[in-house]
Amino acid sequence: PVGAAQFLERTAPDARVFNDDLLGGLLLWNGYPHRQVFIDGRVQVYPAAIEGEWQRVLDDPRNFPQVAARWGIGAVVLHHPSPGRLELAAAIARTPGWRIAYLDAGGIVLLADGAPPGKPEGLADPVQGAATPGISGAFEMLVAPLRLPFEQATAYFQRGRAIHFLYGPPGYRLARADFEAALRLVPDFAPARAGLAATASAAAAGGVER
Repeated sequence: PVGAAQFLERTAPDARVFNDDLLGGLLLWNGYPHRQVFIDGRVQVYPAAIEGEWQRVLDDPRNFPQVAARWGIGAVVLHHPSPGRLELAAAIARTPGWRIAYLDAGGIVLLADGAPPGKPEGLADPVQGAATPGISGAFEMLVAPLRLPFEQATAYFQRGRAIHFLYGPPGYRLARADFEAALRLVPDFAPARAGLAATASAAAAGGVER
């Protein structure tokens, strides 16, 4: 979720961040070396107490306010397709003073900036498949026609799934638009069809708008 990292850097460059271990390297090495992360994929180099705090929040989101207060956390960035992250994001969004500020196909940013909840950025952006910088150019040219439609369909589905989970009926129209986009790319994409079935009452939905 490069977009989530870019949004975080643009809107809260000085905030102390609670981040997914998966995203620590992205924040550190993809142009933001000045930012301190809570943890990254090299969990073995972090003090056990820090890893324990991070795991405590993942295990039970009710622990987040205490951990955030202890470490002065002002921003959270999560990889929401990973297990339990949408539940964690929803719990943080219900914490007084916190809001969902950005949501795309892979990342969600929450801020404790005192702003009222509203439409997060990223909902209207075109989605992209995962970047694969390590694949050789020739091989990538061969597999791209097969890989990219499925990856983009998955990305649309993941954003629609997140909208559905986090906003419920007020977000059904936006979620359905993403599920339909996924099916245009891959017509037999079963998860997107399941998403359409789960949001079938969209005609009565309003609320979050692109």
